[in-house]
Amino acid sequence: MTDKACRMRFSKTQSALFAALATTVVGTSAQAEGPGLRVGDLAIHPSVFAIGGYDDNVYFAAPQESPLGASLLRIGGGVALENRSPNKISLEGGADVSYRHLFPSGTPENSKAVEARNTLDRAGLNATVGFLPRAPITTELHENLTFRDNPAYEELEIGFRKLDNIAGVDLRFRPGADADSRPFELRLGYRLETVSYLGDKTSEIGADLAEKTAHNLNFLSQWRFLPKTSLLAEVGWSSVHYDRKLEQPAVTAGGTFETTSADRDSRPVYAVVGVKGLITRRISTNLKVGYKNTFNVSGSSYNGVIATAEGTYAIEPTLRATLGYNRDGRDTSFANTYTLNQVYAVTDVYFLGRWSAGGRIGFDYYAYASDAGGVKRLDGDRTDPVVRGSIYAGFDPKDWLSIKAKFESVDNLSNYEIGRFAAEHPAATGGTGAQVDRVAYSRQQFGLEVQARY
Repeated sequence: MTDKACRMRFSKTQSALFAALATTVVGTSAQAEGPGLRVGDLAIHPSVFAIGGYDDNVYFAAPQESPLGASLLRIGGGVALENRSPNKISLEGGADVSYRHLFPSGTPENSKAVEARNTLDRAGLNATVGFLPRAPITTELHENLTFRDNPAYEELEIGFRKLDNIAGVDLRFRPGADADSRPFELRLGYRLETVSYLGDKTSEIGADLAEKTAHNLNFLSQWRFLPKTSLLAEVGWSSVHYDRKLEQPAVTAGGTFETTSADRDSRPVYAVVGVKGLITRRISTNLKVGYKNTFNVSGSSYNGVIATAEGTYAIEPTLRATLGYNRDGRDTSFANTYTLNQVYAVTDVYFLGRWSAGGRIGFDYYAYASDAGGVKRLDGDRTDPVVRGSIYAGFDPKDWLSIKAKFESVDNLSNYEIGRFAAEHPAATGGTGAQVDRVAYSRQQFGLEVQARY
């Protein structure tokens, strides 16, 4: 596969990974937890899990591209810890790791490519350390490191080994003598995020196009005017820098073509107000509305409303149902920005003491900017309508042991084709043609998970 084709394939896979790979084959809506191990004031919760399932589209191929399926086994474990009665220092954190093994079906060539993906696929480390957590002025240090090895695609055995690190600090001011009943809080936070891709072939597959550094400042004001309900106001500023510019063809003033470096850096600013908490004994809400401008250095910017509207109805301990909507404008390595409109509904039912069942259905609509760094994309405008759905059934024989079966489906209904212009105009793009890659895909996964978290 050519370098250009590899980059096209990575762009498709990257968009699919926004959420499809954010979940495992089997997820849990409520996680069982045991008493843990006590070391003085420290509570330690070790965990192990095993997932067996089937994925009918390992590489996010379009339906007309003959998707490749494979059986899947994932095993892993982790540890979570916290001190139960913090005074001068509070500590909460954890670590986890998992291994993936695929059992392919199909030709020997496909089997070889899939088996090369049997590897450590996920790992994470997170920690929050608070100094004087019950005092009016508290300082918190945050660290969140995640590693994920995403699937490769048909012609390439390596995957996208992504390393994402978010570290920062919060300064919290909560006036009042009683730490358990302070109604007002001011919080100033800073986060440094670095995204990088590991391996010798990151440039070949175009993965380094998504490598970035972001500085994020956030100021939150929150007032609890009822025991479990708060008003909030939040403002934030970020500086997003992509390490590598995106090379793409552009039309000059004279009507000829040339390759131009697109700068996708941005300086987003946002402000929101909202209410969060219980409205009645059974209804809770999370409502936020505000404004955001991504202030891209070159080219178009997202400039408009951002919002979250989520309502939950609960009859404890038997039913929990949520209906939600999100709207946001975000940075992306594929273009200057994309706009996300998302609606979803989630239901969980608990019965007979230890049984549960539920599901989720949602629709995400991604609309990408028509330019990157002020350079108009010659493949045309891209939109990705994505339908997601899942159902599960679970049984918890012990407080610390859960068994769940789940089916999950993702359908990207996009008509967009990456590389169409390069394929139709090889002379203009300095090549001999390119592979046209469909963004659309349909993927179903089902599996059984056993998890123990003591």
